[in-house]
Amino acid sequence: MQGSGGSNFNFTEKDLKGFKFLKVILPMLSHLHDQGCQRDKAHNRTLFFDNYAAFVLLYFFNPIVQFMGGIVQAGTLQKVQEKLGVSSTSKASFSEAPTVFEPDLLEAVVKELAGQASVMKHDGRLDEVPGVITLVDGTAITALAQLVGQMGLGSDGKTNCGIKLHTRFDLLRGVPVAMDLTQASDSEVANLMGHLEADRCYVKDRGYACFRLFQGIVDIGSHLVCRVRDSSAIHELLEDRPLSDEAKAAGILSDQVVWLGR
Repeated sequence: MQGSGGSNFNFTEKDLKGFKFLKVILPMLSHLHDQGCQRDKAHNRTLFFDNYAAFVLLYFFNPIVQFMGGIVQAGTLQKVQEKLGVSSTSKASFSEAPTVFEPDLLEAVVKELAGQASVMKHDGRLDEVPGVITLVDGTAITALAQLVGQMGLGSDGKTNCGIKLHTRFDLLRGVPVAMDLTQASDSEVANLMGHLEADRCYVKDRGYACFRLFQGIVDIGSHLVCRVRDSSAIHELLEDRPLSDEAKAAGILSDQVVWLGR
């Protein structure tokens, strides 16, 4: 297939997949249709927020559709237009879209989809854990910083070491609850503090070992499991619980209730 500007896109309608999944998602995007159109005084816009999101999702479902030109070319196909409810668009309109449409509005859609995921088969003992088991992690990603270009540039014009992906993951459903993309220097603790929810059990590595965060989780009505540093101060030992044979076999050294910090 010949794309605009002389580029070759070697795919046809039969090569594109994922429409059955997009059929489920598209109704959730419909309320976003007119978002970001306030400055369209001429009322001649043909690429709307829900259309743009559908095109991007089509891209993710189909690695064969490469770059923006491929997405634009896919929009000329009758099957794509019928299945996604879109019309053909131009490279200029598609390129402008990220500055017109507010991505944060998609967060509610992501949460709705995550809520529809079924609980996977798991060890029954996990059902005894209070709250939704939520794994949290912050990972610096240098390669992604290079891909997004100017997002990684500092005031001195040099590329920063990377960007950071903060993820909150529902373990039993096997889906992310939320993901935030920030500068690599941004704090994992501060990010989680700003997104705490009730009725969860946050499972964290020692990068999140902060007494202020622990208290925030308790105050909001959630629970936590976290590795702490060997140097963490134990202010008071409240209870030294006996270990079962099963716990000892699993390598657990002690089970204590303590008062941390001062």
